[in-house]
Amino acid sequence: MALKTNDKYLLAVSQLALAEATLDSNRAQDALKVALQAQQSFERLGQKDSEWRAWLIAARASQRLGERAAMHEYAVNANKRLGSLEDRWGREAYNGYLSRQDIQRSLKELELLLNP
Repeated sequence: MALKTNDKYLLAVSQLALAEATLDSNRAQDALKVALQAQQSFERLGQKDSEWRAWLIAARASQRLGERAAMHEYAVNANKRLGSLEDRWGREAYNGYLSRQDIQRSLKELELLLNP
């Protein structure tokens, strides 16, 4: 359905959701491909908050595929994009974002990938 709209942001958000669902369905290779496509779209759109999550999904998929070097590279990229949000949004908004339950879960996953 998102393809019919030709809305680049909606397409990228749909790709991110598809990547996560695909990973949850134990299709890591497909999830990796879609996550990296979403990451590129978010980078072009300047959506750092979604871009870091796409990098995180790519890292998780790479971990499941046993690709440790790629996993680490993607996790480092996720961490860099996440860190750039504080400069962009300010400390108060950034801390509010980090306090969200879904983001807390993602942060724990990222920490495990960065420090296996």
